[in-house]
Amino acid sequence: MQIKNASIQVLRQLKYLIEQLNDKQYAEKSQLLLGSSIGKHTRHILEFYDIFLHSYYTGIVNYDNRDHDTLYEEDRQVSIEKIAELCEGLHKLDKDFSIVLVASYSESNMELSNMQSSVLRELAYNLEHAIHHMAFIKMAVKNQYPRIDIDDSFGVAFSTRYYENQKK
Repeated sequence: MQIKNASIQVLRQLKYLIEQLNDKQYAEKSQLLLGSSIGKHTRHILEFYDIFLHSYYTGIVNYDNRDHDTLYEEDRQVSIEKIAELCEGLHKLDKDFSIVLVASYSESNMELSNMQSSVLRELAYNLEHAIHHMAFIKMAVKNQYPRIDIDDSFGVAFSTRYYENQKK
């Protein structure tokens, strides 16, 4: 599955970046990230992929039901290990089928809505979601830590990469 490989590639890009940061840089609040941190954006990406992979076996995905585990925000090594685990889980995906997306779109209550989705649709969502958050991470890194090696394709959608390559 092309999308599975793209997800693994993006997660490996994130891992490479995290390996270059020190613990302070990883967890430090950033004005560019509106008081958030690289670690918080990373945690958010990892929890979404983790929930998605769990849904592959349960048939139900609910991204609202996250742990918000601060360990992923503060401990680079835990996040690096989680990325390896997620990549291993993604490698095992071998089929598409219908699943149910459960979500609440209300500030006043948690009334849940059930929507039909599929494994590949949710994997596409996770890929685009990760790229979106990685674009924020890239802005912070380039501004705060300009000596860190960050690939030009980091945080850039695959369709944009294709478009840019066609212009060369």
